[in-house]
Amino acid sequence: MLLKELFLFSKRTISLAEDITLTRILFLSLLLIFIVGCDDNQSQKTSVYSSANFIAQANVLLDEYQSESTFMGSVVILKNGDPLLARTIGYANVSQRIFNSESTQYRIGSVSKSYTAALIFQAIEQEKLSLDTKLVEFFPNFPEAERITIEHLLQHRSGIASYTKDPSFWEYHTVGISKSELLSRVSNMPHGFAPGSGAEYSNSNYFLLACILELIYNQSYSEVLRQQITTPFNFANTAHPEWPNIRAEEALSYQFSASWSELPNTHFSASFGAGSLVTTASDLANFMHQLSTGNIVSEASLRLMQSQKNGFGMGLELISVAEQEGYGHGGKIDGYEAVAVHFAEGDITLAITANATTENVKAIAVKLVKTYFGENKEPITEKEASVYAGVYDATDSSSEKLVFIVEEGELTLVIMNEFKERLIYKGNGRFLFEQLHAAPMMFAFSSDGQTVTQTQGNYEGTYVRQATAHEPD
Repeated sequence: MLLKELFLFSKRTISLAEDITLTRILFLSLLLIFIVGCDDNQSQKTSVYSSANFIAQANVLLDEYQSESTFMGSVVILKNGDPLLARTIGYANVSQRIFNSESTQYRIGSVSKSYTAALIFQAIEQEKLSLDTKLVEFFPNFPEAERITIEHLLQHRSGIASYTKDPSFWEYHTVGISKSELLSRVSNMPHGFAPGSGAEYSNSNYFLLACILELIYNQSYSEVLRQQITTPFNFANTAHPEWPNIRAEEALSYQFSASWSELPNTHFSASFGAGSLVTTASDLANFMHQLSTGNIVSEASLRLMQSQKNGFGMGLELISVAEQEGYGHGGKIDGYEAVAVHFAEGDITLAITANATTENVKAIAVKLVKTYFGENKEPITEKEASVYAGVYDATDSSSEKLVFIVEEGELTLVIMNEFKERLIYKGNGRFLFEQLHAAPMMFAFSSDGQTVTQTQGNYEGTYVRQATAHEPD
């Protein structure tokens, strides 16, 4: 459910009988506030809230998660690199009643890829390799090694399937696996397409990149991370674990089924380089801010990390929320979830780390970002929205359908007969669906509601109404 925006205005009325001097003083004061405000926020789109109002509204949202016991973790938001909001909720250890704190460390899953990618770009800047360097230079016996490049690995275009999709992964994920054994398994994974000809998200790519880092630096991945990032930038609570068990400062992870139950933890060796790091929400937010402002890698390298092809960047993904574009990454491993994103507009950085949640943290992030930036939406009545409610079939040869219902007066997209997403009305029969880790979708309806055109990036598809909207079974 999208957060309902609450706009807080304060008014002050001045009697016409008040002294003209007071009026002039008030005018000059307001003019000064306007000038300072424009200097602080170059675009009036940045925020409809003051910092105090945003913090209040964000805490209202987070209070709901706390009172409903649906989220345990930490949230940190930075403005210009300085803390704007820091909040912890729930337990790091439920059975021992140990609360999460600002120093609690969480496993961040695939957000680790942003660190691995940053280390690769540092190595490129040090001329230890290039984006065109072939895999064959490090693993000559690897299939297609003479065609797979560093760039392909970074951008998930190598064609190598993810080893975590192989059923055998569940045989060793909690007990660990040697690097040589995992390398052998990855080399035997099928190739879905020729290198560079397609794209598919694969943990195998970042496992190989971490192995390459060890070879070119002649150090462990953990030591490379320590020397290149965590020590220089004082991320004291960030590490690639070299210990088999959860330490006291780390949160345990949980899943909910009637009550919270502890989950076994994936061994760091089974997520090496692709999802193995532990950190605090504060360290994570500061890492993403430092990376996104050109301090960890050069501006040129940062632009390459952010460049998108076939839906993937090189360690950073395009994130579009509230008509703002940011870059970051999300991750999930066991019961842990994390997301970190930086928006250049307003210089806002958000990090969420969770050890238990019933709602995807990306959805929580969307709510917080929209609370900060606000939503530009046009008014629409329930009767007007009902014109567009219905089931629509694709006009091409596919069997795809779009289902729209009206819920609480707003047009809502029903996804996979299970998930519901409120759409943002943009006027003239156009509705926007924003996603944290995918390009936004626009649905443009005909005036009679009989057809709808969906656009997303370069995709455009037309759908025709076939039935009246209904609640999913």
